[in-house]
Amino acid sequence: MPNTLEQALASLPDKAKEVTVGQNFMPEFFKALGFKPSTEVYPEFSTGIGNEAVDFALRHNTNNSDIFLHTGNNPQILIEIKGRDINLTEGTAQYRNIVTQIKRYLLSPNSKTVEWGIITNSCHIQLFRKHGKVIHPVTQCLEINLDNITKTVKQIKQKIISPPTALTVAIYNNKGGVGKTTTTVNLAAEVLNVKKNAIKTAQNMLDFGRNIKVYLFDSDYKFISQGCQRYPERTAKKRLSGIKQSSVL
Repeated sequence: MPNTLEQALASLPDKAKEVTVGQNFMPEFFKALGFKPSTEVYPEFSTGIGNEAVDFALRHNTNNSDIFLHTGNNPQILIEIKGRDINLTEGTAQYRNIVTQIKRYLLSPNSKTVEWGIITNSCHIQLFRKHGKVIHPVTQCLEINLDNITKTVKQIKQKIISPPTALTVAIYNNKGGVGKTTTTVNLAAEVLNVKKNAIKTAQNMLDFGRNIKVYLFDSDYKFISQGCQRYPERTAKKRLSGIKQSSVL
């Protein structure tokens, strides 16, 4: 068996099937994430939805009487793998299918304690974060190879160990002229004053208020969803100073 992450990746055939990826690559991947494959990885973890099972669930053991492989209690991470013959390039039908799959598993009855989801076929990898019933990508679906595999997995491990914090503030009222814009702009300005970054977006809704203001404040942009525009402090201040009721940035 390969004994390093690079060796494990190099050992895979170009068209390795899912079972080969699971046997040859994943044990070293678990080690690189900081988990013991022999006791902290639960294969074919039941999701509680019929006979569905995610390929792997992970959690660190807390003591000698709490071995995750034995109990399967309180999983932290779910990992769904595919073979190299499955194209996980973002935007492809096969990519969309596995994203739907991992999201379903993350919201399953047996995944209440799960905070993270990972999809990989050993050619691509992507990390997802779960907050309650909200799931969003933390990384893009990253291409991995012998040159970047160690660095990429280290970055994913660091995000799991020390997740960046973010605060989302939504202000809503189905009437106009009640101070939504004033309140949100003032709040954004205060956030900027304490050296945080501010991102403003607006969404048209089919109700009495056509421009619902949603502001996202984040210290380092790590959790900003795709599609939100990102502004440094100076640009944000300038834009915030000129926001109008109907503006969509």
